[in-house]
Amino acid sequence: MKTRKTCCLSPLVAAALVCNSMDCQAYEVWMGTLGWQQKMHEHPKDWARTAAMVEGLNVNWARGQTDPDRLDPEFRDEVIALFSKAKLNASQVVPRGNEPIAEKSEWKQPFERAESMGYKLEHLYTYNGGKGKTWSEADHKLLRAWLDRNGHKDVKIAFNARAGHGQLERSVIQGGGIECDLQSWKDNKGGRHELLRWMANPNNPAMRGEKTIIHCHLNFGDASDAKDLVDVWAAARLMVRDIGRDVMNTPELKEAFRSDKVVFAFFGGNWTTPEISLLPEISDESTYAESYTGLLLSLLEQRDLFEGRSGEFPSDEQCQSFKRDSEGLGAAERKSGEDGANQPATAPKSKAEGKKKTKSEAEVRSR
Repeated sequence: MKTRKTCCLSPLVAAALVCNSMDCQAYEVWMGTLGWQQKMHEHPKDWARTAAMVEGLNVNWARGQTDPDRLDPEFRDEVIALFSKAKLNASQVVPRGNEPIAEKSEWKQPFERAESMGYKLEHLYTYNGGKGKTWSEADHKLLRAWLDRNGHKDVKIAFNARAGHGQLERSVIQGGGIECDLQSWKDNKGGRHELLRWMANPNNPAMRGEKTIIHCHLNFGDASDAKDLVDVWAAARLMVRDIGRDVMNTPELKEAFRSDKVVFAFFGGNWTTPEISLLPEISDESTYAESYTGLLLSLLEQRDLFEGRSGEFPSDEQCQSFKRDSEGLGAAERKSGEDGANQPATAPKSKAEGKKKTKSEAEVRSR
């Protein structure tokens, strides 16, 4: 059991006087759908603030690791309905498969799913699937042509720059991603820090001012080997702090960091590990829970602090702290309520008896 540190976060109050994150441009925080659990449907109040504040969905309906508490696909639409803003800004992962891409290729399924579950796709987030599964420029152009022909001109194609930034310079690419886990980011594996500086530079003509999505996996390492375990809560928050303070090391890059052009899309495929759970988001009004939703909520509510808007970035102790400024945040929530924004989610209505949609096992597995 880790000892919870509850240091004072007085700089947060000063930062709030500089900029209220709910009302000014700031980095975005997206939530991943991979590994969603049934408790999200059964206990919506346990993550209501996160549902109200998170700004995007990183959509991946792969089965992920075995979890007996996995969310029943039947209730995905009801969980998505709980989001205030994120359901209107979804990014669907699109791997490059084995089949050749041709003019007759179809990409209807992601849009059919989005329509049935109640979210709007803003990006198709393409990535190379391994040896022989690489998106060529011709592939991307065929995808762009299909989108334009089928009523999706507003949907952007993003690309995961696993192997450098060459493919990001294609004219049809409108958004780039950096994939990492917490350790590979800390170690700057593959020059990820330099890649981020290149991608997020507002003067970079290749990126054309599009979003840079930092796509970071929270679950990694071997739980049987102590040296491979990390404090996920602290490591993720330190990563955000270090990006704003150290990696984005010019005035132009710091300005980009404090804008919606930089996205933190933390995700995990397994919330059964001892390191971090899915819910709840808070332990009490003054304490964030050591959970995925608690992490996302902290990065949203403490965004001014992590962006260094008071002149200082958070200390190591603050990054490791679970302390929540409930008094100051309560005032902000009341103001938001008066404006009619960021309302916490309420419990979804149960599906009526006898009206539950039926799906074949094959159909459910394909989702």
